[in-house]
Amino acid sequence: MNTVIERRPTESPEKQMQLFVVWFDTNCGHGVPDWWWEDPGPQPLPAALDLAAEMRRSGWVTQVWPEHLNPRPDGRWDNPP
Repeated sequence: MNTVIERRPTESPEKQMQLFVVWFDTNCGHGVPDWWWEDPGPQPLPAALDLAAEMRRSGWVTQVWPEHLNPRPDGRWDNPP
């Protein structure tokens, strides 16, 4: 009698790769930061770090965060009025 055990991943490979978002301060480091995320949105870490470095060379204050987190103290994903 042969027993076959089939193993299935619990998540697809796309879900297993952690993605990151580049956030930039629209106040350019002056006064209270107003964080906003940069397009193209969530991406692999090497691409996010490259984008953050490019933005820093242009004078922006940036941070790189995992896609489900953000640097805003209020935790909001939109800009409230």
